[in-house]
Amino acid sequence: MTEVNQPSDIKEDEFALVKFSARKSVQYYFAQVSDVFEDGDVTFKFLKRSSHSKLASERPSFIFSMDTDESEFTQNLKDIVFKLPVPLNRRGTKRYQQRFVFPVDLSGYNPQ
Repeated sequence: MTEVNQPSDIKEDEFALVKFSARKSVQYYFAQVSDVFEDGDVTFKFLKRSSHSKLASERPSFIFSMDTDESEFTQNLKDIVFKLPVPLNRRGTKRYQQRFVFPVDLSGYNPQ
């Protein structure tokens, strides 16, 4: 897990844990970087937690939303909690390989 403090710290296609602050709550999402701008804005394609990762013995897996129009958002660089490591390689069917599993401890974040 790497901190991101400036646009050069993160590149297109890398993954990050992104924070969304609402009035009374904070939510965290895994996202893939689509574009990085010099002014500090970053466009992300968000992942959602897979419903097939509910076993306690499994790490949570994440997939891209099928509705691509609603899965891309632009946030400021300061909303990146940290850059994620490369997801683990998954074997199996093509559909199973589309699930991303990250080798990180998620305690305290509970990403959506």
